[in-house]
Amino acid sequence: MVLGITFSKETGILPPKDIDVILVAPKGAGRSVRQHFLNGKGINASYAIYQDATKKAYDRVISMGIGIGAGYLFPTTFKKEVYSDLVGERGVLMGAITGIMEAQYELFRKKGHSPSEAL
Repeated sequence: MVLGITFSKETGILPPKDIDVILVAPKGAGRSVRQHFLNGKGINASYAIYQDATKKAYDRVISMGIGIGAGYLFPTTFKKEVYSDLVGERGVLMGAITGIMEAQYELFRKKGHSPSEAL
């Protein structure tokens, strides 16, 4: 939903005007978040308020962060969270670095470099 709202021009996704639209994003994988919670520890999380219809969005988003056991909450925006996810999680954690290295190797080999030079 965060991605859909951030790219609303492309997706057409706009939340109703009369609701709060908030986000708490733990900075760890789901398994880590759960394990920390079960151990009574927190994991850092960002929070964002896209729309504050009730004038209670801040209290709600902070309460959600505390509820999931966030050790520290820091503010962000929906847009920053989306771009962070796209670059950090999708790009780095999901294999972009591997793909970039492979493409570079193949390009250098096509240009005549030896395998050791292409590395």
